[in-house]
Parts: sequence; C-alpha cells; structure tokens
Amino acid sequence: MANQSAYPPTVQPGIPKLKIVPEGWTQSSLKNYLIEVKDKVKLEDDKEYDLVTVKRARGGLVRREHLLGKNISVKSQFLLKEGYFLISKRQIVHGACGIVPKELDGSIVSNEYSILDSNGKICLEFLKYHSHSVFFQQTCFHSSIGVHIEKMIFKLDQWFKFKFNLPPLPEQKKIAKILGTWDKAIDKLDKLIDNSKTTKKALMQQLLTGKKRLPGFTDEWRKIRLAECANSHDNRRIPLNSSEREKRKGDIPYWGANGIQGYVDDFIFDETIVLLAEDGGNFSEFSTRPIANISYGKSWVNNHAHILMAKENTTNEWIYYSLVHKNILGYVNGGTRAKLNKGDMLKIPMFLPSITEQKKLTEIFVVQDKEINSLESQRNKLIIEKKALMQQLLTGKKRVQEEA
Repeated sequence: MANQSAYPPTVQPGIPKLKIVPEGWTQSSLKNYLIEVKDKVKLEDDKEYDLVTVKRARGGLVRREHLLGKNISVKSQFLLKEGYFLISKRQIVHGACGIVPKELDGSIVSNEYSILDSNGKICLEFLKYHSHSVFFQQTCFHSSIGVHIEKMIFKLDQWFKFKFNLPPLPEQKKIAKILGTWDKAIDKLDKLIDNSKTTKKALMQQLLTGKKRLPGFTDEWRKIRLAECANSHDNRRIPLNSSEREKRKGDIPYWGANGIQGYVDDFIFDETIVLLAEDGGNFSEFSTRPIANISYGKSWVNNHAHILMAKENTTNEWIYYSLVHKNILGYVNGGTRAKLNKGDMLKIPMFLPSITEQKKLTEIFVVQDKEINSLESQRNKLIIEKKALMQQLLTGKKRVQEEA
C-alpha cells in the first residue's frame, strides 16, 4: 500500500517514522496543542457569503464561490477566522491544508473541513511549514480511510494519535519568521516574473501583427500561410518509449508536445528547429502556456510534436515567436485528445515582414526571455534553498536562537 509509484506525486503513503527528539524539544500529539473549532453559521437567505476551498500540495486557500445564503445547497457551514489552520478531509492526502489569510477572514466552509486553532502552545505559521514535511504528509495519509485515493476521508481523532517532535513556542515562532522571509523573497520574484511576462505578451501582440512598428521600417507585411515560410520535417521523428529512454540516458534533450520529456544519448537533429505540438498540446491555454518550442543544436523529437525549419524568407525565431502563443484552435481537430494534423498546420496564417525586420523584432523577444529565465532561475534557486533550510529547521538539525 505504501508503494509511492502507485500514487500521484502529491501523495506521501510511506509509514511515518519519527526521528530522535532534539534537545529541548517535546514529543507529543498535536491534540495537546490544537483546538478543533466548530463555529456554526446560521445562513441568512439574502446575505452574501464567501465559500472557500484548499488547493492541493499546500497551495493555500482560495475563494470558491460567492453566494447568497438561499443558494448554498449545504446548509451546515462553519465560520473561518484569519489565522486558523484548515484541513480538507477529502483532499488532505494530496496536501490540501493551509492558513486562513486575512482576505478570507469571515468565509465559511462545510463539515468536509477540519478547522483548527492554537491553544496558545503552538504557532500555526510553524504548523503551516511543518505541513510540507514528508512525515506530516504521511501522518495525514495514514489518518485517512477509503478504498480509493480520491475517496479517502481524513479522521482527526486518528491523526491525533500520531506524535510529533515540536520545538518550544519561541523557537517555533523564530523558525516561522525565518521561513516567512524566504517566502517574501520568492513572492517578490513571482511578481517580477508575472510583470515581465505581461509586458512581453502585450509587446508581442503589437509587434507580431505589425500594429506597432520599429523606427525605420515601413515596408508592408505580407499575410501568408505557414507552408510558405517553413518546411515540415515530421518524417524524421523517432519516438522512444519510457523503457528505451531509461536505457539510453544522456544529455541530449528528448522533445515531446509540450517541451523536453527527458535526455537521451543520441540525436536526430543537430540544427535549429521549431517544434509545434501535434497532439496533447496546450492549444486551449495558448495565451498563458506555450504551444511551440525552439531547439538549438542536438536534439531528439518524438511523434507528438511537428518539426519545422524556416525557408529562406524567414527565420526560425520568427516562426517560433509567431506560433508560441497563437490561437490555432480553428485548425485543431477536437476529440478526447486534440490533434493538429500536418495539412491543417501548414494552413495556419502568419504575418511576414522582411528578414531584417524579423531579426530586429525577435532580438527584443530574446532579451525579454533571457530576463524572465534569469528571474525564474533565481526563484528556483530560492525554492531549493528554502526546502533544504526547512529540512534542517523542522527536524532540529539546525537550531535557531529563540525569540520571545
């Protein structure tokens, strides 16, 4: 039952194993630190209420609906206050828990959630970070019952039977403060990344359609079909199944519909190619997720991505940026797995400026991409460092000076 591969990555089914108690810490059930809150709300028909849900993988609380009392089907609802710790009984095996933020104070939830408050002996912000630990997640899994992972129900009484290693309250607060500082730095980078992507998106919408021109360029753009500026090389694709890729691990990217699927020991291409999803692509999410990629140098491509190379009248970069966030739903065949056939792909319309103007425009996008990639690299580095620090702080391997 504890075979990790049998479950989604959000689930930790292993047997919880408590480490030796660090000096000065206490080993105890959370029952001695938490209070279950059941502040029942009497719904009024004409009053508006915010109903919330908890995202998986400790993704936080979000507003689910805003309804009049008379339109809420489940009448048994409970009040949330800022700072409470909320557990989704049906989703906690996937890590659905978190702190009620200020903006959701006064929201309501059904009895499908466990609402917890501190009795004064535990810092709930510390508990929030502790919920990221494998041990915490394993205790939640083994406190849930059900025959299917999506139908398991969390039992609070069962969870309270597990013991946790807990530092003194002042140390808990200090740990939460330290990790909170890292979160603020990550949030700051998230905002910078979002702003950069928004700026790039707006600029692409203007520059890729000719609505905004660079100084010195006045030639009229041609409206063409993809077939007029790119050649298809789909006949050179060679798919490898997962076991074959496992045997042929290397450092050459193996591309699929939505990006790199792994790395292999050989290549089919040793040149610049543009990859456009054939099936399984992000076609309906084109505005926020890429439907195309560009690969430089050596690569291997499976049969879920079309392969394009520029003709003499264009550049690979222009094709890539013209397609990466383009709405091509009118050319995609529907069904359980949307597919873009080669013939339909080659009919996709594009704008074609001169080669010189193409290069000037794509230089702008390349600079923006480098800036975004740099910010994302910084963010990923912080996340890795924070994860390592959490592992040290939450186990007592690294101690902090207590703060009253």
